Amino acid sequence: MKVIAQYLNLPFVTTQHNNVSKTVKYPNLLPLSHDTVSFSASAQMNSTARKNMPNASLCRQIYENAEPAKFYMDMVLKKYIGPLSQEEVGSGKYKSKYLEYVSRRKTPNSIMEKVGSKFNKITTSNDKAFTKDVSKMIVENFKLQKGANKNMVYSLVMRAVSDSQFTCKYPPHINADIYLTAVRSLLEASNVIDFSANSPEEIDDKFNAIKEKISILPPNAEHNDKKKYFNPLTVEGVKHYANDICQSRIIMLKPQKEYTARVLSALEEAAKNGDLKILSIENNLPDEEKIPDGKQISDYEYVDEAVLRKLAKSVNAEYQKNFSKSGYLGIHINIDLSNSLFPPEFDGYTGEIQIIGNDVLELKEVEDLCYKIKDNKDVVTRGYNNFKDYLLKYLTPQNRQAFDDYTYALYLSQRELKPHIGRCQFKSIDKFGFTREQLPYELDYNILRSIKEASDISIKKEEAKAAAEDEEKLKKDPHKTKSMIEKQHRISNIIGQLKYAFD
Repeated sequence: MKVIAQYLNLPFVTTQHNNVSKTVKYPNLLPLSHDTVSFSASAQMNSTARKNMPNASLCRQIYENAEPAKFYMDMVLKKYIGPLSQEEVGSGKYKSKYLEYVSRRKTPNSIMEKVGSKFNKITTSNDKAFTKDVSKMIVENFKLQKGANKNMVYSLVMRAVSDSQFTCKYPPHINADIYLTAVRSLLEASNVIDFSANSPEEIDDKFNAIKEKISILPPNAEHNDKKKYFNPLTVEGVKHYANDICQSRIIMLKPQKEYTARVLSALEEAAKNGDLKILSIENNLPDEEKIPDGKQISDYEYVDEAVLRKLAKSVNAEYQKNFSKSGYLGIHINIDLSNSLFPPEFDGYTGEIQIIGNDVLELKEVEDLCYKIKDNKDVVTRGYNNFKDYLLKYLTPQNRQAFDDYTYALYLSQRELKPHIGRCQFKSIDKFGFTREQLPYELDYNILRSIKEASDISIKKEEAKAAAEDEEKLKKDPHKTKSMIEKQHRISNIIGQLKYAFD
């Protein structure tokens, strides 16, 4: 197994600013010799991400209102994937279906975390790109003071970006005038740039030129509403950033390429018939640097890439090839679930159809929980406190990279398994060549899975108990009961119209 590089993601701490361009005067500052804030593209749940999470009530409302969109997704899959799910392959005791499918809505808690983490990922990525671009242009256009260097310029630009965001975040590239005012003021106060080498008019011209160049380079532009980000605390913002509230999985029990090609052909038919609006197709593949010697990326594909590119072209959708950071392998098809039959509050949802091998999914169910814990997401309130305590007892900063390497290798191993019936046994840590000193065998995914499944049983019991208690509370609150009945009646009417129109 080739060496996997380690990436350290530190949280990006922001302050905020009104959307007003003004000069900010700084006291005398010593130039910084290194970066003091880390802009990370990680979706890690730091304090900034939590601040941009919508409230629980809003997420509950959006979850409930997604029921018609999820139902429509179910109808499409039943019509086009349903017949394939009834087919069987093999013979005798080896006879089995080659796929299953299931749909669900992302829970309100998951919606809340998804919005906060995705918004944080996008904004910090934009800030980092802006800082890099502006720093480079400053160094190219101005003379540095004696003893100063480009790292000092980068650090000061970074600080100016942070200090320019006091009440809300704005995309820096297309709002360059706001940010460059702060950048210029801080550079003047820090004595890193020798501005005496230029006249005031020349300095103005150079900063205007930088603004013109930088304003046409905005990354993640699809997440901007004119010159603002979509507000993550509103219905529109939640639906935009949590673009997979409605999710379907097509689980390949026989994940050979020819079977996946049949699934894609069925989805293409749905799109051509106007029953499915495909926006984009993502092909999650292993990083070439992380696959075992003697193997190649095509060994892990669910289908030949040419088939996916052909589908994308056929339905006028974007095709994107992603190199997996965790080792997870799957095809994600992003779809538009808006419908003319939906009243406004039930409309505007997008969804995701995942195509994934059963053995990869078995690992993903456990690895997802490990990821959430490593990413500081709240799993304790969901009943996984025992799992979290166990994982963090053995997972340390010193062995985290080894654990990530093990996870990646195990994902690839799961994809290589031949079709089989029943539950698989994960390949253990020692089989990948890790010693106990490198990675405690207590972190074996077979052990982690058993702990998670024990928690799953307890959680289901608690959920059933909570549902019963909620029902009793509703009986004692006629107003809430009436409101819920009315809403469910509206949803039932919409679903009835969908059935009629779809048939």
